[in-house]
Amino acid sequence: MEEFDIYFDSSSNEKWGVNSDFYDVHIKLGDFAFPGRGWTDLAIYCIDDWSQGFIKLLSKEEKTIIGSFYDGSYHFSLSAKNGEEGKIQLVADDDNEILKESFINLNQAVSSLLKVIDILIEMKIDKEPVKAKYWEKMKNCLIDLSKHNLEKFKS
Repeated sequence: MEEFDIYFDSSSNEKWGVNSDFYDVHIKLGDFAFPGRGWTDLAIYCIDDWSQGFIKLLSKEEKTIIGSFYDGSYHFSLSAKNGEEGKIQLVADDDNEILKESFINLNQAVSSLLKVIDILIEMKIDKEPVKAKYWEKMKNCLIDLSKHNLEKFKS
């Protein structure tokens, strides 16, 4: 299994202007940065999309989720395997090329997502559709689901 982390820089929107929705965000899978180090995107909307996907995966509503980057043609797919193990594919949409594929620890992935949500809560983001209180609800839902449902993935 490879180390998984979501990189988010809350101060990076300063280069775009104070009211910008663009932040540096990427997925780190081992030493691999996807889509790349310094990738700038509509991070708040990416994290919202990914959080909703994780909730669907952990609640078993979906077997595989897709998490998109909005400012480019990249996405990841994540599926639960056994217990805490998940399979992730990092994909370039232009030619549907799988740039990297690996197994990750789902608890580690949820923890990384929660870390970013905590940053968003601290930032007091108050923009539609992701109001500040929304992140607290998202965080609590992810915590509850990860505690109760990761064991249920075991065959």
